[in-house]
This record gives sequence, structure tokens and C-alpha cells, in this order.
Amino acid sequence: IRAELASVEAEARGLKQGAERVDVDVEQVRARVAKDEAAIASGALGAKELEAMQHELVSLARRQKELEDEELEILQGLEDVQTKVKGLQGELDEIAAVKAGLVASRDAKVAEFQAQMRAVEAERANFAAGLDGELLKFYEKVRADHGGVGAAALRGVACEGCQLQLPPSERARVQGLPADDVARCDECGRILVRV
Repeated sequence: IRAELASVEAEARGLKQGAERVDVDVEQVRARVAKDEAAIASGALGAKELEAMQHELVSLARRQKELEDEELEILQGLEDVQTKVKGLQGELDEIAAVKAGLVASRDAKVAEFQAQMRAVEAERANFAAGLDGELLKFYEKVRADHGGVGAAALRGVACEGCQLQLPPSERARVQGLPADDVARCDECGRILVRV
């Protein structure tokens, strides 16, 4: 739309320049007519000069009419183009308003998400404060090694971190561990949460 608007505005400038040029031509013809009429009215012309001057006035009147018609046509075109410019500008304004609404909505969602993140981080910090320091250090290392996910659920026979099934002997070993012992997946190394 911006490119179309720029093109239409350039067209409007061209039409304005054309109208101004034609207007100058019309004024020149009018000045010539006034000069010729003044010469005729003075009575100082001979018969031959008077006849030539009258022919010139007819010719000038025809030229003036042509120029005025051309000017009228240009002005009508300019009016049409200006209407188009207003329409395109209205569309741009509407798009800008929609964009502003979307940006405001996005910013509100980002602020909401950031607030949720701060709440989760605070909750995590409170929870982590109650954990054994060595276990927390171990978890953070595993988490750093695995793209931010240090623990995964063991559902049935598979680790949800790597989606691989634990061999039966490993499954039996993990399930036989006391509830407070830490188990790790042999495949991905994540801490297994038994659910």
C-alpha cells in the first residue's frame, strides 16, 4: 500500500504541475486577448490590421477554450487522484491502528509471561532452598548438559526425556531403589522421576 500511495502521490504532483502549466498558458492567452482588444478599441488600427487582429482574437478565443478544457480535465483527474490518496492513507491509518493494537496485545502478553516466569522462578527458588545442596548442584549440572531439562518422568518402561525404553534389568533396579534415592537414565543421563 505504501508503494501504491507513493505512486499515486507522484501522479498527483504531476497533475498539479500540469494544471499550473496550463493555467500559465491560459493567463498568457487572456493577456494577449486584453492587449488586442485594447488595440482595437483605441481605433488606431488600419482596416487590414483590424481584420488581422479580429482573426487573431478568434484564434485566441479557440486556444483559450482548448486550454481551459485541458485544465478542467487535469483538475478532474487531480480530484480523482486526491480521492485515491485519501483512501490509501485511510487504509494505511487503519493498518497502523491494527498494528498498534497487536503490538499492545503482544506487549501485554509478554509482560504477563514475564510475571509468570518471575513467579515460577521464585517458587523454584523456594523449592530449591529445601533441597540438599549436593543434589541441587548435581541437578543443575545435568540440566545444563541436557538443554535445560535435568529431570524426566519414568512412565511405565520409558524415560520421557529421551523417549527410550529402559532395559528390564535397569527398570527393576530403579524401581527397587528407596524413594529418596536418585536414579538416572542410562541413555540420556537425566534424573528419573518415578511416577
